[in-house]
Amino acid sequence: MRTALKQTERLGRLVETLLDLSRLDNGVVPLKTRRFEVWPYLSGVLKEANMVASARAGIASGSGSHTRTDVHLHLDVSPPELTALADPERIHQVVANLIDNAVKHSPAHGRVTVKARRGSLPESLELEVLDEGPGIPKAEWAHIFERFNRGAVSAPHGPGSDGGTGLGLAIARWAVDLHGGRIGVAESDRGCRIIVTLPGLSSVPS
Repeated sequence: MRTALKQTERLGRLVETLLDLSRLDNGVVPLKTRRFEVWPYLSGVLKEANMVASARAGIASGSGSHTRTDVHLHLDVSPPELTALADPERIHQVVANLIDNAVKHSPAHGRVTVKARRGSLPESLELEVLDEGPGIPKAEWAHIFERFNRGAVSAPHGPGSDGGTGLGLAIARWAVDLHGGRIGVAESDRGCRIIVTLPGLSSVPS
């Protein structure tokens, strides 16, 4: 029963993701932008990610499966009073999917860091998600945000993780595109470093 429940929940998440992609493809996802404080907002996203991991651990316990509750999530927002102009629901999709991807490819007891800074333009915001995994070959950088693409580093690198559907990063890219922003892989001494730049309300396409 535990195994059946786990698979049913995975299918449910897949269906929800496919519905999101369908809405995005058909241009029926409106942006509901507002100003919000970045630190408490991202803190809530990280706490939710930890709660989801713990819930999955409870389902998997007793079935011989391992989960990624060993990865530490770290938040770094500067300045602490930083605010953003964006659609909180869509940015939640971006950050949650980037965290999920980073955790899956983290080493045992690894660390995933989420950073937020002011962007170079007025009202803009720069987000960064960095893990300690094996990283992504440069040849794959331009392709990892494509639908169903799982890249050359497709196998999970932590205990008992699965490789996912290859849709999470596509969802992240489209949510960023809706804001008129940019998302991409950046140089890093270790692991995978993904940077998101949001232009602010004045540059969001109508």
